[in-house]
Order: sequence, then structure tokens, then C-alpha cells
Amino acid sequence: MVSEYQKGVIWVLISAFSFGFLGIFGKFAYRENINLITLLFLRFSFASIIMFLYTKFKNLDLKLAKKELASVLALGGLCYSSQAFGFFQALHYLTVGVTTLILYTYPVFVTIIAIYYLKEKITNKTVIALFSALIGVFLVVYSNRIEVNLKGVVFIMASSLIYSIYITLSKITVRNVDPRVMGVYVMFSAASTFFLIGTATGKIQINLTPKGFLISLLIALIPTIIAIVTFFEGIRLIGSSRASIISTLEPVVAATLGFLLLGEVLSPVQIFGGVMILMSVLILRKE
Repeated sequence: MVSEYQKGVIWVLISAFSFGFLGIFGKFAYRENINLITLLFLRFSFASIIMFLYTKFKNLDLKLAKKELASVLALGGLCYSSQAFGFFQALHYLTVGVTTLILYTYPVFVTIIAIYYLKEKITNKTVIALFSALIGVFLVVYSNRIEVNLKGVVFIMASSLIYSIYITLSKITVRNVDPRVMGVYVMFSAASTFFLIGTATGKIQINLTPKGFLISLLIALIPTIIAIVTFFEGIRLIGSSRASIISTLEPVVAATLGFLLLGEVLSPVQIFGGVMILMSVLILRKE
């Protein structure tokens, strides 16, 4: 008999495994010559439709107060879309493993924002975590065996910072909105943003290959919808702290899939740096 706790762990593990495919599908999409704007437009369009159907199936109320609706649309159209742009732009220059590891510095940025703007106290654990993350990123970027493109590092660090702003603002402005309901509006808003950008720049591709279309659908389904829904199912059963700790497996899964499916490798120094980044996340989440 599987206990509620074990079910929760399984849900979060499914989420971590699903999210690990985000960079993989991004690389596959680029091989099909799908440009970045089209990929993100299709990802968020498909995701918003699927999430809408999911919320209807769960009988969730999609109505929001005007202030909450405005906040959610702004978060999706500005923050979430910018974060996604930075992540997928970084994939042009970095491996999936390096991209995902550096993205995982976002809890550190969340902590810095909380200290600076929300006047939270600095503890010894916070200082240790911050130094661990900084050293980890340095080791991942400046490995003496594998050259890392600094342009890609800038994009993914910007993505991590924007994601931390998104998380912080979400907690402040729409803390009482169901995350699944919020997901519908965030993804719709992000899709609208990339549609407007693509229309204005002429970068929306219409003649995709069947494989390219399938990859776009899969990127919306697996590392977006399934990853989000299973994560919140896990939170419901085991709580956010335990779920967040288990979710640190995401970059490990991404790096492993990058090796198995794309032949990407991390040097021993980069692996050690990745461990330090994940340790900083674990320390902060135990605060």
C-alpha cells in the first residue's frame, strides 16, 4: 500500500524528471530550425490551452479580481516571458546541464531580494549558501577543461534573476490565487507577448515540419504542464518545503538527459560546482 507521503514524493519526482526535458526539447527544436520566438509562442499557446482544460476538469474557478488579473497578466507578459526567453536563448550557447544548473541560482536571488527589499534578516546559513552558490557558478563557468560561452552565461543569469523577481512579486501580489489558475493566465499572457513580438518582427514561422510541430507540443505538455501539475500535487501531499528539496533533482536530470540524448558532458570541476549550487539551494530551503 502506497502512503500519501510516498505518493507525494512520486509526484515531485515525476515533476523533476519532466522539467529535465525542457532544455532537451529546446535543443531538438533548434535542430528543426524553429526560431526562438515561434518556439515560445507555440509553447505557451499550447500550454495555456491544456492548462485551461485541466482547470475545467478540476472545476477550478478562473474568476479573478481586477487587481489580481492585472498582476497575473503583467507577471506572465513581462517576467515569465522574459525568463523563458533568457533560458532558451542561453541554450544557443550552453549545454543543457550548464544552463539548468546556473538557472538554479534563482533561490539565491530570491533571498537577496528578500534581504534588500523585504528587510529579512541575514543568517549564517544565508551567508554560507550565497558563497556556495557564487563559488559553484564560478566553477561551472570557468572549468579548465570545457569552454563555456560567456554570452550564454549572461542570458541564463538574467533568466535566473528575472525568475526570482517573478517568484517574489507573485508572493506579494497574488499569494491567494491558486497556482494552477494563475498558470492559465500567465501562459496566455506570455503567449500573447511572443505573438506580438513575432508579428512585429515577422518571426512567427508558419511552415513548421511535423516533427517541429510535435516538439513544440511536447515542450508545452511535458516540461511545462506535467511538470507544474505534478509538482503542485506533490506539494498538496508532502508540503512545499519537502517538495522544493526533492525538486533540486531537476538540474541533475537535465544534465543526465543531456549526456544520454545529446552527448553533452560536464567536467569534474563543473560537476563539483553544480553540487555547490544545489547545496546552496538546500541550505536556503531549510531556513
